[in-house]
Amino acid sequence: MATSESFYNRVLFINEQFHAFAHDKYLSGVGVNTQHIFPFKFIDLEGDYLPTCSDEDNQKGYCFKYNQTPWGEIAEKDYVVVPVPNAISPTHYRAELTLTLPDKNNDALKFDREATIQLFAQLPNITYDEVKTKLFYVLNVQIKHWLMIH
Repeated sequence: MATSESFYNRVLFINEQFHAFAHDKYLSGVGVNTQHIFPFKFIDLEGDYLPTCSDEDNQKGYCFKYNQTPWGEIAEKDYVVVPVPNAISPTHYRAELTLTLPDKNNDALKFDREATIQLFAQLPNITYDEVKTKLFYVLNVQIKHWLMIH
């Protein structure tokens, strides 16, 4: 459970850093309804918004890499900026992060997997695909409202 809680809290922190990135972009004049309000790549948060973690420090357990999960890594393709309602005539964009969970048949990680699903079920804007064993997290859907009130 501690591994799942730690990962859950890291994802909450990552979400906060998406907010910070978008806030900075907005203050610099980027339109809130454009795709440029979000990082182009997930790694673009590293440095200014997420701590950099060297391979050596990571191997010693001092820090986590920006894309590290308890079961592997968040692949580059698992972060996307999606046009809404469609690519032909978007009115705004949203960022989505896909988190791959351990296989449900992996007995060694079954408890961690279930604990992670239970923790993430508390979040709004998350869906679970049991067949693919993936969580899909929509980041910053409230950014438009947040920017309007701040």
